[in-house]
This record gives sequence, structure tokens and C-alpha cells, in this order.
Amino acid sequence: MDLSSELHGRLVKIFVDGELFKEVSVTLFGKRPSLPKHLEDIDSLNVFFAEEEFQRGRSYALKCLGNRNYLTSQLEEALLNKLVDPKNAERILSDCKRYGYLDDDAYIEGYIRQCIARHDGPQKIITKLRGKGVSYTLASEKVAAFTDDQGEQIRHLLKTRYSRYNLDDYKEKQKAITALQRKGFPLDEIFDCLGNQ
Repeated sequence: MDLSSELHGRLVKIFVDGELFKEVSVTLFGKRPSLPKHLEDIDSLNVFFAEEEFQRGRSYALKCLGNRNYLTSQLEEALLNKLVDPKNAERILSDCKRYGYLDDDAYIEGYIRQCIARHDGPQKIITKLRGKGVSYTLASEKVAAFTDDQGEQIRHLLKTRYSRYNLDDYKEKQKAITALQRKGFPLDEIFDCLGNQ
């Protein structure tokens, strides 16, 4: 069995007896992957590459997680973009979860805290989480647990960031309302806070 490889951009094509066997990512396997010399048949080559891909994919996933937090769906997409087999990607993700490196709940809760610190309203936070691949129901549940007192946040913004608006003037009040809506606060909460002032 004659093994060879060719570099094609960000991919390495591996050939067995002149036939294309597999395409692998340069990020995982390097530009010149070390190919086994003493394999008897194609089945043993498949087993070798499955294990090699798992080891290299897990190293890549841990390197990614060392740089920043990921949602499971985000890390899975990153692995699949590097041509990791879906079965190996699933094994890598379950390993990362088992050792506590990948925790969707902690990621979502941390992200919500970060958004609240920037005075984002619940609707804006849910939209941002949806953009990251979180389901609407999960995002809504998590955001509801953290945004108990939206009125306090709105009043704080009206006193600080939006204090330049004269709330007695209709046009200025409309500007403040639309600014608060863009921040993701519900209209009824905004009207409640403006009515109490």
C-alpha cells in the first residue's frame, strides 16, 4: 500500500495507491502529515486516521477553549470546519464536557451578566444569544432569571446616559423611548418608568 500526500491550500490530500483517500486540515495535521509505513490494508488505515484525528482534534479543541469560552454548537462548528469526522467531533465534545472545559449554562450565564453590565435589556440579550445558536426558550429562561428589576436599569439609564433628554418635551421623550427600545427593554416597562417620573 503506497501512501502519499499533497498540499492544496489549507488542505492536505492523502492518496492511497494514487487514489484520493482523505482530505485533512493543515491546522490539525500540518503541511506534511506523518503517514504510517507498515499498515496492511485500508481498514487499519481508517482506524489509524480515526484515532489520529481524534487526538489532534481534541488538542485543537482544548487550544480553542484555552483562548476563550465556547458554546457546544460553536466548538462543534469549529471542529467540523477543520474536517473532523462528526463522530470524532462528538467524542471530543463529550470529553470536553466530562472534564468541565465546556459548559453551556456557565457560558450563557456569564454572557448575560456581561450584557447586563453594559445595560442591555432582555430582548437585546435574547437576540444576541440567538445569534450565537442558543434556542429561544433556553435564552428566555436564562435571561428571565437575571433580569428581575428592569425598571431599575431603565431608571439608571434615564439618570445617566439619557439624562440629556428633556422628558417633558414630546420629541425628546420619543428619542429616549426609542433609545431604550434599542437597548432591548420592553415598551411597557419603559412607559411604567417614564410614568413614575
